[in-house]
Amino acid sequence: LKEDKSERIPFIGNNLDDFTPNALVVVSFPGAYGRAWNFLTKEALKAESRLNSSCVFLPNSSAPGYGQHIRTGRDGEMCHCMHLYHGQKQYFGCAWFSLWQRKTLEAVKCGCNLLVVTKRDGTLGNSQQGEVRYLQQNAWPYSEMNILDFLMYFAATAPKDQKVLVSRKLQGSVNRCRRAKAETSNRVQGLKLEHQQQATKPGSQHRVCVDPWTLFWW
Repeated sequence: LKEDKSERIPFIGNNLDDFTPNALVVVSFPGAYGRAWNFLTKEALKAESRLNSSCVFLPNSSAPGYGQHIRTGRDGEMCHCMHLYHGQKQYFGCAWFSLWQRKTLEAVKCGCNLLVVTKRDGTLGNSQQGEVRYLQQNAWPYSEMNILDFLMYFAATAPKDQKVLVSRKLQGSVNRCRRAKAETSNRVQGLKLEHQQQATKPGSQHRVCVDPWTLFWW
């Protein structure tokens, strides 16, 4: 299993209707392993199994959105490249990130289990670093698996004993993420109650906006 950037990945994520509660959704994948991804998606189709993902890969200029930049900020002078690639504009654009955001948010709202796939050594690709940073900023729990374990988990021809070990490890990580989500939900409910109590106090000017995924104080 080697990194091979010559084999490009044409993929714009699953349809939003494909995301169901507790489904495993790959939200980040190292694009350098294009051959492995293309192989696994074909394997999943043969086995009629689901390989759900919010990942977006625009391989060349024929892909819609390739080379386009999405303006951000109040004045619209910046684009996603500012935070994804340390301010360096990329020739392939950053439109993919907006689509990835929308699909990943839908997976979160549907109660899916998020999975980040790393390289063999556990590191992330350049675009992946921005994706994972976004997950962490929003406090969305996710499981992590390197590309070798990912192949073992999804490839139909993988040795059964190895597949069982990888499945157990992944399930343990998913369970920890579920507990973290439950704890976050409890904190949100507590903040809502605090907000209601503060609102009933005369002369109180303290306000809190409680969102299920991101908390803002002002």
